Amino acid sequence: MNRIALFLLAVFAFLQYELWLGDGGWRDRWSLEQKLEHQIRQNRLQAAQNTAMRLEVENLKQGGEALNEAVRNDFGYVRDGEIFYRIPTQ
Repeated sequence: MNRIALFLLAVFAFLQYELWLGDGGWRDRWSLEQKLEHQIRQNRLQAAQNTAMRLEVENLKQGGEALNEAVRNDFGYVRDGEIFYRIPTQ
């Protein structure tokens, strides 16, 4: 009877080891949950950036003030009668 109890205790200890520290155990699950949370945050940030870019593209397609601003910033466009001042940054 003592050997059976010792055997069962050894099996129980092995199963506990696999549950807590083995492949696919609680430690791996916790690690995967952390990675998942990080990826969800990254996806939300990327979705917000995509929405902002989509709105900017739509605004540029419609023309108007956004197109004017983009041309001024990207190409240094100056309208007739305007004076351009460039202030160098250090």
